[in-house]
Amino acid sequence: MSNSNSNIISYLNGAAVPINLTGGFVHMILGTLGNIFNIIIFTRPTLRNNPCAFYFLIGSIFNILNVYTNVLSRFLASSWNIDPSATNSFLCQLRSFSLYPTSALVLWFVVFASIDRFLSTSSSVKFRQLSNLLLAQKISLIVILITYLAHIHIFFFFRADSQIGCTHGGRKYGVFFICQYVIFYVIIPIILMTLFGILMIRNVRRVRNRVAPQGNNEQTQRLRSNDRQLFRMLLLQIIVCTIISMPFAVINIYNTIYSNILGLTRSTYDQAFYSFCQYGLKVILTITHLMQYLPITVQQRLQGENNLGIRDASRAINRTVNIIRLNQQKQPPIVTSGL
Repeated sequence: MSNSNSNIISYLNGAAVPINLTGGFVHMILGTLGNIFNIIIFTRPTLRNNPCAFYFLIGSIFNILNVYTNVLSRFLASSWNIDPSATNSFLCQLRSFSLYPTSALVLWFVVFASIDRFLSTSSSVKFRQLSNLLLAQKISLIVILITYLAHIHIFFFFRADSQIGCTHGGRKYGVFFICQYVIFYVIIPIILMTLFGILMIRNVRRVRNRVAPQGNNEQTQRLRSNDRQLFRMLLLQIIVCTIISMPFAVINIYNTIYSNILGLTRSTYDQAFYSFCQYGLKVILTITHLMQYLPITVQQRLQGENNLGIRDASRAINRTVNIIRLNQQKQPPIVTSGL
């Protein structure tokens, strides 16, 4: 690695410390206050019997749990080097068993909220009758139990490692775990919430077009002020969840492929991936006119002639593919993935 690359990495590492301190603290404060505010709102008498509000209420509770099992633990570990789960296997398992189900349930309750809004805005009486508090309570209980039972395997495979920290060992289990989380707790929820969000919008437009000239009736009452507010809130939450969750899925899929398929060719792949990232960063900073605010050394590195560029990066990837073909009969090494 060249001196200029080392300087960039040192600069970014130095900048990461105050970002972790400030960002983690702000995240915890805003996350706590925001979810407490949601709980207060969704327990008001006017929303207490609304099934959509109930899903938001349960989701907010699990969001608070996720803030203190995920954000707080990462904040203490990265900023203050306080991480008991890195040295105690039981704490590692307990933290993981608290972290992953809560992260999944936050998304799934948005899914059920979108399904409920689809049912409540349907022109079918049978569908509208399915939007009720009792059914929402039963579904919530079943989903919570299934989600936690589906993560029991964490107690058998996660462990504390003195060098890596809290991690899970074994290549096959690592692939299974990432696939389970990404597919069932990121990709499928996003697809479902997007699908029912679109269907919900279609139902609302149909109802408005049909009942507008007829004055007040049963369906008009279902679009009262509280429902319209929940409708807007749900759409916003679907968009936010999609934007936040998709990068997580992409990164984990990349890590799985990188560790278990490209393990024999890391140096070549690293070179190609670094080139693409560097070129993409250069384009973004140029378009947004943020390049001028970076240190001169970083600007020179991003704009210099030493960049591999798209063409050289493509050549590097081609070399990677050729090496994989030559070594496809070899057994890739076992890797571990830290939390």
